[in-house]
Amino acid sequence: MAQLVQFKVAVDAEGAEAVCELFNAIHVAMGNADGDGAGRAVIEADRFPEESDTQPELIDLVHAKSIFVSTVVPAGPEAEEMQQRIAQGLWWLSRLHPVGEPVIATLEDKDWQEAWKTHYVTFRVGRRIVIQPVWEEGSAGVAGDITLRLNPGMAFGTGLHPSTQLCLACLENFLQAGDQLLDVGTGSGILAIASLKLGAREVVATDTDALALQVAAENAEHNGLQAQLGQTLQLCHTPELPTSKFDVIVVNILPDVICHLLQERSLLARAKPGAVLILSGIIEARAQEVADALMTQGGRLVERQSQGDWIALVGRAP
Repeated sequence: MAQLVQFKVAVDAEGAEAVCELFNAIHVAMGNADGDGAGRAVIEADRFPEESDTQPELIDLVHAKSIFVSTVVPAGPEAEEMQQRIAQGLWWLSRLHPVGEPVIATLEDKDWQEAWKTHYVTFRVGRRIVIQPVWEEGSAGVAGDITLRLNPGMAFGTGLHPSTQLCLACLENFLQAGDQLLDVGTGSGILAIASLKLGAREVVATDTDALALQVAAENAEHNGLQAQLGQTLQLCHTPELPTSKFDVIVVNILPDVICHLLQERSLLARAKPGAVLILSGIIEARAQEVADALMTQGGRLVERQSQGDWIALVGRAP
């Protein structure tokens, strides 16, 4: 039986998706993103304390006792190259956020893509959003909840990262029924899908990663959005911003990209008068820089939300 080499890194909730993205980017660079077992980074979380008698769907990620990101490659030269790339990538990440050293183990070849699913389970975000993996049967949450059925695949957006959770909370507070929304850098489509379930009439979701858009389309189908009368989801594989104007614009990327969109790409020109802008993926040290970029382009800052060291800014267009 063939053997696999597993790389596993202990992280906190803030570092989980960053390490996951690093592993997936390395797989893509090595050309094995579509291999069986290899080519997928996964987040494993032990989310439920033994002493808790709370229903699993009501437990938030803050209850996690441990979180790991892991991936596997076939044993041999490919594993040696992966080890070198991971060491370099984690060193750079550690300059921004603490991450652990990778633990390396040899495994027997088995159905890796099924095995990791036991660690990604239903959890709650915000007041009434419940994220449920597509492979979990039955309905999650309680009356009045909005359930997002999600298979993140290799796309950014499991719902575990504070920046994504901040966006979801802001959408709960600011999105109005019938709104038109632009989601820049949609990843797994989690924010676009949540917006439609919260009542948006039309969502345009863009990404430069074709694989991410494929994942987003599959997640839209998992949530039955195509069957919802009067709502539309348009997925666009492009770095360009659409020419339409929107009631809500959400960008969950990086501070440099957000500032570039505001200052060089005329993001506010895509906003209707008084439109809401939700800007996330921002560490505390860069928050004022993004706020200044918003205000120098004529927007105004109306709210600032935080979770750990991560910030989401809510602005209004002129």
